[in-house]
Amino acid sequence: HLGDVTARAVAAAGLTCVGLLATRYTMEQAFYRNRLAMHGIRTITPNRTDRDTVQRIIYDELCVGRVEPTSRDQLLAIARSLGGDGVVLGCTELELAVHQDHLDVPVFPTTTLHCEAALDLALHDGLSRFPRAHAAEQAE
Repeated sequence: HLGDVTARAVAAAGLTCVGLLATRYTMEQAFYRNRLAMHGIRTITPNRTDRDTVQRIIYDELCVGRVEPTSRDQLLAIARSLGGDGVVLGCTELELAVHQDHLDVPVFPTTTLHCEAALDLALHDGLSRFPRAHAAEQAE
């Protein structure tokens, strides 16, 4: 589950409270926050006005491949205003605009985290699940 992967990364960084930037649905519904809470992580979401801004930037700009500097500045200001010990980028497109070097707190890009977890599963756990493939690989 993406929430579990994110929670493990947040916990590995020694954090217990993060801001969440994502689509309005993800920020307003409890499913993601509850999943992080299961791991002892508190989540802070933007106020309604800021959620609307994040939603607009995601759908009107990032989804069509535009990264406007003023919009990036708005996203960063919103992220900073949350006051968490880190920021979770809970939407694929946000990684186009916000990077670790933009903020002074750890940034958790969930798409990247999920891809890394899938790769780790395929490369490590997959060997025990598919012993013939592992044996063939060893023979080469």
